[in-house]
Amino acid sequence: MRDHQSWTHSFRACLDAFGPDAGSCILAPGKDSHSLFLFGMLLGLWTGAGVVVQTQFSAARALDTLRSGLTPCLVAVPSQLMLMVEVARRRGGDPINAVKLILISGSRWIRSRTAALRALFPKARIIEFYGASETSFIAWMDTDDSVPMQVVGRPFKNVEVQIRHDTTGNASEPADSTGLIYVRSPMVFNGYVGGGDDDTAAIRDGDWLCVRDLGYLDTQGRLCLAGRQSRMIVTKGKNLFAEELETVLETHPSVTSASVHGVDDALRGRQIVAILKLKADAALPSRLQLAAWCRQRLENYKSPRHYFVCDTWCVTASGKTDHRALAKMLPRHSDDAQPKFSPCLIPLR
Repeated sequence: MRDHQSWTHSFRACLDAFGPDAGSCILAPGKDSHSLFLFGMLLGLWTGAGVVVQTQFSAARALDTLRSGLTPCLVAVPSQLMLMVEVARRRGGDPINAVKLILISGSRWIRSRTAALRALFPKARIIEFYGASETSFIAWMDTDDSVPMQVVGRPFKNVEVQIRHDTTGNASEPADSTGLIYVRSPMVFNGYVGGGDDDTAAIRDGDWLCVRDLGYLDTQGRLCLAGRQSRMIVTKGKNLFAEELETVLETHPSVTSASVHGVDDALRGRQIVAILKLKADAALPSRLQLAAWCRQRLENYKSPRHYFVCDTWCVTASGKTDHRALAKMLPRHSDDAQPKFSPCLIPLR
């Protein structure tokens, strides 16, 4: 639940940070049950510039709308943008110069793909922002492929960020030290319908709110996101954030999406397993090739022990990877006599 004041603070923060193009007609190619698209719809109505929506996403129709010049502002999740780039590549044709602003959120943008996006929308300012349904905006940045993948930007002007490292609610001083991200702003929600008292619900501490994301502030004051607390995996006595490894795997030229999981292991605590969705025309990588790719970019203990290709990728209603559904395809214990994997998973050799 959000009140009108929370919404209007978000709209003003958007215009203040992103400039007048955020006040132009918006393409929000998704359902209003997804908070990102709901925000885009309401922003277009609030400014009076209008909004074009899609109840079911179509990359081809989205490209046609953007090329028409009707919607200079696009609000989208990363998977939609890459589908648009792929459809545009197959179609051929000129770049789309009518788009002036692209706002990316919903999941982490793979910055190695920015060049392809810029080639399609050469006149657009491309912005990544980080937030949640409960908090609205938290941090933002102009996309920059030279910036480390953990960085999600600087806090919005009306947002305070605090990193807490213990259970007493105290903030610690050292930079680059991972803890729970707490925010205080006038844009946060009022509460959940029905209470919301499970282990995924936001934590309140007075005016401060935490959606159980872990991260840190670097020495430049930028917020860096490690991952969701519930997806942290302990392997070989060390913490691994699934999102970090997924991002590395998704930069591989053959991989479109990745889902990383921990399977109970008597020796390691948890054994790391990666489920992959490959590009349609990609060569099948080997397990050794993927392991080398990960070890060149991460510590050795973060490299998965097993890799699987999934021929039926699971997504949520909002179009994100459904990690819980994919996890059900894996055995609970790796040291079973004959671990049972779903027939949908094809092991890489």
